[in-house]
Amino acid sequence: MNKASLVCTLYEGEYHFGVAALINSLYTNGYTQDFYVGYRGDLPPWAAGAQPAEDLHWPGAKMVEIVKGSLIYFLPVQTDLHLTNYKPAFLLKLQAYIDFGLFYFDPDIVVKCKWEFFEEWIKCGVAVVQEIVMNSCSPTHPRRIRWQPVIKKCGRTIERNLHHYFNGGFCGIKKNDIDFINAWQEATIVGIQYFDFDPLYFSNGVTQTNVIPTGDQDALNIAAMCCKPVISDYGPEAMDFVHGGWLMSHATGSPKPWKVKFIQRAMNGYATGLAEKNYWSYVNTHIITHPKLLFIFKKISIKIASMISRFYSRK
Repeated sequence: MNKASLVCTLYEGEYHFGVAALINSLYTNGYTQDFYVGYRGDLPPWAAGAQPAEDLHWPGAKMVEIVKGSLIYFLPVQTDLHLTNYKPAFLLKLQAYIDFGLFYFDPDIVVKCKWEFFEEWIKCGVAVVQEIVMNSCSPTHPRRIRWQPVIKKCGRTIERNLHHYFNGGFCGIKKNDIDFINAWQEATIVGIQYFDFDPLYFSNGVTQTNVIPTGDQDALNIAAMCCKPVISDYGPEAMDFVHGGWLMSHATGSPKPWKVKFIQRAMNGYATGLAEKNYWSYVNTHIITHPKLLFIFKKISIKIASMISRFYSRK
């Protein structure tokens, strides 16, 4: 079992398509270590040959070799929580396997740059990416003021004044910066116990009274305020939320790239997004998830949709 920086994700259901694209993008861009997949439900079809991974001492763990010398570990998770709210707990379960660093990516992200950049990034501090929605979030923003009782209930104090709100789909830490994950989990637990945070749902609804309306993402931002390690944040271009990025593409929203009907949507005035294009650029490289004819059709559809959008768009 290779050990260096540990990279992982969580998924269930059809998100195995995104997991495969994420893994493809990592190995295409120079990542050479093992990859850890927490999952609920069934293994993906492309991992049908997975074998028991007894060396992990994780009940039910299986492994499959897609790229020679690198293993993909599938780790069953037992939780009723929406998986987005299970992220910090899952990461803490993995800390025994960390050698140098720990990275989490949502299964609707692909990596676009050389992996070595991420290894360098976490040397600067906890790696996080700014959101595009509510990007400006000053120390006196009403949401941050509402979070202060959560931080106090965690037995922590505010360590730094932050001016941006971060996306919950990615983070990276050095091994000795694990306090960020501890703080993330503490904020989640305290939110559930005292502040009406319902962990069974992706979002608790943005209202005037909710303290933690966006669940794990709010908890991550609370952790960034009160954890001990330094925070190293990148702008929203890091996830292709705006143009000019070169690190990742994050396909937030719905439908996901593997379900989009590109030509139909272009005819309705909606252009193909950067994250959708980048998803299909990493499909069927190391892991084959789509029939060849469908893959060709989607690539052609994206080109046709792009031509349509030059002349007709709702923007």
